[in-house]
Amino acid sequence: MKRKAMHKILITGLLILFGLQGFGQSNDLNLSERFGNCDSTLTDYEVMDLLFHYRDVAKMNQNDGVLEDLQNLERNDAFPEIEKVCSEILDFNPINLTALTYYAIAQLGQEKEENITSSWDKTQMIYNAVKRFGKGTASAPFIVSDLNDAKALIYLYWEKGTEINSLKKSQEGIVNILISNSKGVNDTVSFNFDKSLNIREIYFDYHRDFQFYLAESASPQSEFYYETLLDRFQSHDKSLKNNEIIALMIGFTNNQNYHPYKNVEKEREIMELVGDKNYDKALMLSKELLKSNPVNFTALMEEGFSLWKINDDRSYFPSVKSRMIVDAILWSGTGSNTHSYFVLSPIDGQTIISYIFGENIGTMGSGDYSNGYFLDMLDMEKEGQETKTLYFNIDHAVNNSEFKKQIEKSLDKE
Repeated sequence: MKRKAMHKILITGLLILFGLQGFGQSNDLNLSERFGNCDSTLTDYEVMDLLFHYRDVAKMNQNDGVLEDLQNLERNDAFPEIEKVCSEILDFNPINLTALTYYAIAQLGQEKEENITSSWDKTQMIYNAVKRFGKGTASAPFIVSDLNDAKALIYLYWEKGTEINSLKKSQEGIVNILISNSKGVNDTVSFNFDKSLNIREIYFDYHRDFQFYLAESASPQSEFYYETLLDRFQSHDKSLKNNEIIALMIGFTNNQNYHPYKNVEKEREIMELVGDKNYDKALMLSKELLKSNPVNFTALMEEGFSLWKINDDRSYFPSVKSRMIVDAILWSGTGSNTHSYFVLSPIDGQTIISYIFGENIGTMGSGDYSNGYFLDMLDMEKEGQETKTLYFNIDHAVNNSEFKKQIEKSLDKE
């Protein structure tokens, strides 16, 4: 009874999602060592990094059938054998979800309680990371180590009685698993096994990615070449990924027309014109700004809004391009001081809170935060709820040569 009760607690515990942790916490030990030591400061981002390190799509079928074998061994209370099988898998892939789960079950069955908590915590770290970066849908598939882990995720963490009916792999490397619950209702869970998938497509890290994209944006041979991405953006290419939009925005920071603080007045004027319902002039100024600043969020947003009002046609707003920009911004971070949103303009954060989230702005501030980057800090106030502080990375704006010149002139006058 004790084993069954603990087993139930184990699986139930794995389904509890903790709040997002901050990214980029310093630690001299490498990720594998920290995971092996069950370091509680490991973030979902770092665990996903680790998963990618051990992920080998060429071996996605290597452990196929292991889950069913472990299930049979558990029915027969063959816990030493379960421990042996799981240990062998964990020797070459310490982040294997199936092996870690059943290793914990084996420890439980053998009453080796000193090892249960560690195995349980590691399994939960993986589960949280997998759920953090995927939804199991065609547009947001889960990322796991191998096909066996995909099945394990369903068998262990879906409702009791769920069955796997079939698996189908697409040419894009997506594996769709058709399942049915105890009531016979069918559903599909998607997993990404595309061998070309890399960690930069999963999440954006300013410290890791800014200089990479900046260099790539200047290379005509690169898939992130600024002119290539801009052409796709201007042609409303909906296949552009979030990281490609971020790469486009980063590429623009090296453009001679990127004067973020100089353009703030123009952006505010456009928004004031819209507020005064002077849509014709707002549209004119938006188009004018977009000629030199094609990824300016304010101009793209107000261009679409003005067209909507002028033509009485809701289809203009939000425009495809403004939606791509805002989607990429919201994908680029969590709004925390350690994983802030990436924006180009110093007023983008205020615009996001006011017009995208539809909330009020409280206290505003800025300064150096995680890794020494300069961030805008804005309090988002929602009636009846606790104020939430959101952070927006504008380090590249502050370091813009034109802005530096303005600061130097001001200092010289003093």
